[in-house]
Amino acid sequence: MHPEHKADLQLDVGAQMMKWHDMTDAYESLAADKEPSESEPFDMHGHTETWQDMVRCQEAGIYPQSFSSVKVPAIMLHGADDPHPGTMIRDTLKRYIPHLEYHEFPRCGHEPEIEKYAKDDFFAVLSYWLKKHLSSMSGAQQGHRGDA
Repeated sequence: MHPEHKADLQLDVGAQMMKWHDMTDAYESLAADKEPSESEPFDMHGHTETWQDMVRCQEAGIYPQSFSSVKVPAIMLHGADDPHPGTMIRDTLKRYIPHLEYHEFPRCGHEPEIEKYAKDDFFAVLSYWLKKHLSSMSGAQQGHRGDA
């Protein structure tokens, strides 16, 4: 083990998992986001229950099939360097949400809203997408009210 990480062995398993998450999920966070912050302790029991429930939902045919009920516009914003496989998740969800839009940010991990190279692009893409869909939705609602 690298000497830099020996002190990590003194951390409880939850703190180790949160540190590992921070190290693996980011491509390069902004400097302000690298500052230590007070966070909720890692809930191993909740984590285990969540993933057991996910497996149960998959085995019962609930997930991802339940996504077929999503009829509103949907977008998936994903970092190219996110350890979660974005294109695989997108391809799975597209079977149930055919109108799903996908945008991937280069040099970006799991949280594009705080990543050095993606933050500005993330908010620009999201803002454009929201304006486009909110304006079309408000127009549809106004037309619908007039039909009553």
